[in-house]
Amino acid sequence: MPQTTFGRRGLASPAPAQLAYRPAPVMSAPEPTAAPQERSLAGYFLWLLFQFDGRLDRRTYRYCRIAANLSFVLLITTLRSTEPASADPRKLLAHALLLLGGLALMAWTTLAMQVKRRHDRDKSWPWLFVGFIPIAGSIWVLIETCWLDGTPGFNRFDDPKKTIAAQFA
Repeated sequence: MPQTTFGRRGLASPAPAQLAYRPAPVMSAPEPTAAPQERSLAGYFLWLLFQFDGRLDRRTYRYCRIAANLSFVLLITTLRSTEPASADPRKLLAHALLLLGGLALMAWTTLAMQVKRRHDRDKSWPWLFVGFIPIAGSIWVLIETCWLDGTPGFNRFDDPKKTIAAQFA
């Protein structure tokens, strides 16, 4: 009776001695990306929040999204509570510009982290448009970014062991 082993997903597969020989495809390591390989914490956070290259694992994504969302709620709450009481149009304009700047910063960091998370799943940035589908899109984005595993090893976007995130993990 042939012995079976269980693979990554728990499915039965034939024992290694019974596998027919197939040469492995020749895969070279991907070219290094333009991600700065700084080892400083500030460089890591700049890459994490503002750049669109590289990969981001789901644990880091979840913690950073929680921290970013809380900081943006704090920023918007602070700006709304300090709304100028006077009817001076310059103060109102400055306050509105600060509020819009905070929202633009939140949108940019959300996009940057979601693109990196999609790269970890070996998908390109157009997959962000799934989030525009009412209800089902939001649920799928939540599942895709927070619960589904990334591609093991390197994929077409980057080798996870060479990214900046791996240096601080």
